[in-house]
Amino acid sequence: MKGKLLCTLYAIFYALFCSGQADSVKSHRSFFIEPEFLAGRIVPNYQQYPLSNVKETMALDFGVSNIDNKPWAKYYNHPDLGVSLIFSQLGNENVFGNEIDLMPFISLNTTRRLKNTWFFKISIGASYFTKHWATNDSANNAIGASYTWAFRVFLYRSLWVTKKTNLRIGGGYCHSSDGHTQLPNYGLNSALLGLTLQFNTNPPDPDFVYPEKIKEEIPKTYFLTLRTGIGFHERGSPQGPFGCAYGALTSSTGMSPVSDCANKASKVSA
Repeated sequence: MKGKLLCTLYAIFYALFCSGQADSVKSHRSFFIEPEFLAGRIVPNYQQYPLSNVKETMALDFGVSNIDNKPWAKYYNHPDLGVSLIFSQLGNENVFGNEIDLMPFISLNTTRRLKNTWFFKISIGASYFTKHWATNDSANNAIGASYTWAFRVFLYRSLWVTKKTNLRIGGGYCHSSDGHTQLPNYGLNSALLGLTLQFNTNPPDPDFVYPEKIKEEIPKTYFLTLRTGIGFHERGSPQGPFGCAYGALTSSTGMSPVSDCANKASKVSA
């Protein structure tokens, strides 16, 4: 009995530690911290938009570079994954206040090199605004709630790559919106340019080139997906929002309202 117990413990130890060490040799990952400084302007998207000055943004990224031979990493050309913490002064603090974002991201390399290459960075997460429509006498029609969704898409160019650092210049588009859960909600759009400097813990050589992807014949698989959900959506009219909740069941065939918001909307508009 004692011998069987020792054999079992040894098998568990080997599975947890020895096999994990073998995988770590095959999988090369480099953790990084990346400060970023950007400046730009808010892009007006409705008439009589409040005036604003330069938007100034500071971001700090925490992420990992996937330099391994796992199938998903090779398929997406070894992307960087991480999360961004972002603070922005929006150029008119009396109307827009300040913005704080927390956004997971993926960064996609357009080539197999680290030097002289372009990267697409896509982020989606949440924003917090210190001021919105209800806090400043209705001057800010872009943001109707303190908490909103946030989306960013940027294009970067590597300028200077060393063993531990990667200096890049980039620009892109930012959008924040509460998805019409609270009106008004025109959304806040901005265009930014900036510099970023990535500090890596265990990167490859700067002249490293990823192996060329091997094309594999993958059999086609046909499938059908159905989705259902329920939520709420504030309705509006020329006189302003009137706070009617809206629920819906969605699937691949469309949307079916489950409340009488449409009837209430027609009465208010009349």
